[in-house]
Amino acid sequence: MKLTALVALCAIPAVCVPSAAKEVHPVIVTGHMNSIAQWSNGMTDKINRNLDFPYEASERTADGIVSVAFRCSDEGLPAALKVVRKSGDSRLDRAALRAISRVSTMHPLPVGVGPGQKFQANIIFASSQGEYDRQLRKLRTDVAKANRAMDADDGTLVLNVTPNPRG
Repeated sequence: MKLTALVALCAIPAVCVPSAAKEVHPVIVTGHMNSIAQWSNGMTDKINRNLDFPYEASERTADGIVSVAFRCSDEGLPAALKVVRKSGDSRLDRAALRAISRVSTMHPLPVGVGPGQKFQANIIFASSQGEYDRQLRKLRTDVAKANRAMDADDGTLVLNVTPNPRG
């Protein structure tokens, strides 16, 4: 139940100019910054590595989508985790919360994302490929409906975590 994500870093040049110097010689500083897409892929991979399909639930073919809202603490840890969409099976909901809470760091945050940013991870649990495909279609439909219904963007960055089903 793992997703493989390619994480690439891009260099962002910045120019620093001393204000009191006679001659102005620009200094080029290069830093590595993640785009939102690159960061999302990396976070999805981190959540997937921490995600355990509850053994008891897999025995009875539990399936569902869990959506977890959270923020990034000053230390870079997921904070204020809250299930905002339940799967119908509390074991799946707890597994989703555990996977996100085990992320060791959310830093560096992507360009343009600052303190107080809201995040939401949508996690699909599926016991078969057919159920996985059905849940993924449902998630896409629900996201499209929610996007059409919103009057204004609330600024939540959404991660869709869709690990491959076991069987």
